[in-house]
Amino acid sequence: MAEGVFPKINGDELYASEVNSFQDRVKEVYVGSSFDNSTNGTTATHELTDVSAADLASYNYIKITMLVTTNLSTPDTSANSATIKIEKKDIGGSYADLLGSTVVRSNSPVPSHNASRVQSKTIVAYGAVTSAMKSTGLRLKISNTIDTGSTAVTTSLGNIQTVVELM
Repeated sequence: MAEGVFPKINGDELYASEVNSFQDRVKEVYVGSSFDNSTNGTTATHELTDVSAADLASYNYIKITMLVTTNLSTPDTSANSATIKIEKKDIGGSYADLLGSTVVRSNSPVPSHNASRVQSKTIVAYGAVTSAMKSTGLRLKISNTIDTGSTAVTTSLGNIQTVVELM
C-alpha cells in the first residue's frame, strides 16, 4: 500500500514518515496522585502540564483517557459516590467543562453488608481545541469529589494513569 494510506494490513509497508506523524500527539502521561481522594465532602484537584499554542496549531481536538481505581463500601444506610470533572481553558482564560461532574462509581446502601469493592474504570473524554487555545495554549484541570454520606462508609478514587492526546 502507498505511503500515507491507511489502514495498513498484513504485508503493507509502514514508512518512517507515517510513524513520525504519530509522534508528539501524546502530550502527557500523568501517573501522580494529586487528585486522589478519600475524604468525604472534599474535592481534590490537579492541573496537568500546559499544552503550548505551537503544539496545538495543527490539531482540532484533545482526548483525555483516565484509568482510575475506586473503592466503595456501604456498611450502613448511607449511599456513596466518587465523581470526576475535567475542565479546560485557554491560558489566561476561564475554565469551562470538558467533562462535567460525572459519577464514576456509586453504591446504594445495603444494611448488614460491609463488603469493600475495588474496581478499575476507564474514562475517555474529548474536547474541541478553540482558536483562543491555539493562540495562547491549553490548560486542563481534573477534580475528584467524594461523597460518603457517613463517616462509617469508605469511598476513594485514585489515579492510575491519565493520558492527554491531541487529535
